[in-house]
Amino acid sequence: MITFEEAKAIYEKQYPNYAISSALDVGDEFVISSRDKESGEELDISPIAINKESGSMRIFFPPMNMAKLRNAVPVDIE
Repeated sequence: MITFEEAKAIYEKQYPNYAISSALDVGDEFVISSRDKESGEELDISPIAINKESGSMRIFFPPMNMAKLRNAVPVDIE
């Protein structure tokens, strides 16, 4: 199982121009939202989920994942 720090490294390698603005622990995945590194503006895109077992990434479309979001726990991103 990967830690949030490992998930953060996976995310930052894939999206070097984005900065993490918030993260949630939804049980089997970390869900990461981001902003533009240069402007600081929040991005108008779906968050990315990183699987805790495999480290694989997928688009996390919130309306399709409401059950997971009900039990989400905020992650300290600092």
